Amino acid sequence: MAYTLVRLNLDTVARTYALYWADETHGMSAETFSKAISEGKSIRDMKLRGAKQKATDRWLIDQIAGLGDWIPEVYKRTSGAIHFSAFHIQQLFQQASAIEECEDGTLIAQFVIGPGEKDADAELYRELMQAFLHITMMFATAVEHRVETVIGSLPPTVTPS
Repeated sequence: MAYTLVRLNLDTVARTYALYWADETHGMSAETFSKAISEGKSIRDMKLRGAKQKATDRWLIDQIAGLGDWIPEVYKRTSGAIHFSAFHIQQLFQQASAIEECEDGTLIAQFVIGPGEKDADAELYRELMQAFLHITMMFATAVEHRVETVIGSLPPTVTPS
């Protein structure tokens, strides 16, 4: 679950920065971009900043990669938590307890589904908490800057790097 929250938070930051990229896109503004999204258009079907490719999750993450060299790796490591993958199977097997080994080599096992992860590495959760906090701070900074830009406190040409 923690991986999923980190990935969702990272995706939110990337989509928030898309407001800036909309302003840098010919014939688009943050307002027209937001309106299109509210009317059901997917960001992944748009081309922003004059890009030849559409603004897929990968493209969005590539655009914010300059904010931290750790971003591509966190994106890669958390992708399995969003899309059904070997990550989910591995998580399930980590919770398995062998009940009986059969003569033919098969194993009868019991699985725990839900809370109660056993043998969790505390360092893993520390890293996840740090990533979640850092991404949340990035999001808050982007939103604060966008609001200041819109209400005129900052010149609109200044964008976070």
